[in-house]
Amino acid sequence: MRSQCTGESNVANPLTIEEFYRPVSDELLEVVLTYSCSKWNVSIPNVVKLPDRPRKFAGKYKQSTNTIQYNRDILGLILHELAHHINKCTNGTHPLPSHGTRYGEILQELLDLWR
Repeated sequence: MRSQCTGESNVANPLTIEEFYRPVSDELLEVVLTYSCSKWNVSIPNVVKLPDRPRKFAGKYKQSTNTIQYNRDILGLILHELAHHINKCTNGTHPLPSHGTRYGEILQELLDLWR
């Protein structure tokens, strides 16, 4: 079964549910951010872990501060927000719609890289 988080409608091969919910340790998070950002030649975003909320997971990319905020250590959530950061940094601004074609291309590359 495939996950269908917001934005994955623009990717050809989304993560499975199991892949989406893959736990991300602090060490893996650092590797994902460092390698992915160097691949696209963009800065590493600030990352802020928010308090967990039962039965809810959420992430947000704040382009004004280049900050990824998230409340669950899961791969799909991190890659989703990282795609927003890379999209903004490679375009100079975050284009609208925020889950458009270019965002989908970046997200698909990230999914293929880290699945």
